[in-house]
Amino acid sequence: MTETLIIAHRCAELAAYRGPADPFARAVAAGADMAEVDLRRTGDGVFIGCHGPRLVGRWIRLATYAELRERAERVGLTVLRLEEILERIPERMRINVELKGGPGAVELARLLQARLTPDQFMISSFQERNLAAIKRVNSEIEVGLIYPNWGCARERVSIRRRRTDTRADFVLAYWRFLREQLLDQAADRGLPIDVWTVNEPIAMRRYMQDPRIRGLITDRPGLAATVRADAHARIAAEVVSWPTSSSVTQ
Repeated sequence: MTETLIIAHRCAELAAYRGPADPFARAVAAGADMAEVDLRRTGDGVFIGCHGPRLVGRWIRLATYAELRERAERVGLTVLRLEEILERIPERMRINVELKGGPGAVELARLLQARLTPDQFMISSFQERNLAAIKRVNSEIEVGLIYPNWGCARERVSIRRRRTDTRADFVLAYWRFLREQLLDQAADRGLPIDVWTVNEPIAMRRYMQDPRIRGLITDRPGLAATVRADAHARIAAEVVSWPTSSSVTQ
């Protein structure tokens, strides 16, 4: 059984809330292998950790970093720049950086590779042109194409054509829209699949048993680690209890 990766969801955004524990350290302690980092670019070109397009009542792409930081501090939030996020990531923890919004892919790739080696991070995006631009910066950077509505009619585009357009190395798929046909297409073309956002133990167990799925993005990495450990324990128990050839002949 191949060990399914556990990827902690929205770590950078959680770090903006001034809680008692750092979400990256908490994810490692819970058993996560990777952390997801959502980034958006401000109007003056600063990459910050945020999932949604608005922060403290302002459109991020139209506001300056200084403006967002000042407004956030009034309500007890911290606006983390990419450089500050990277400082918080534990050693040996890989990150999946999701670029939200439009421009900035080339700049982001250069910033990341100036601080990390290609095996320490990957970049994902809904936009194919972003991934193609990143590959032109450095073909060794692993890039992933996000399918928001896998299986819907408007999304039934050949994975072969999409991979050619973007040079994607893996696919991220929303769990509600997973389809057998698309899972098989990705597997046939050697594209690993990471599924988001998986928070229920039954779903975790099912996806961990599917060799076509590489990783689970979850808000509950501790639960996912427990499910994974239980699955390995069951397999080990079955191997031990399986009769050997000598016991059968006796």
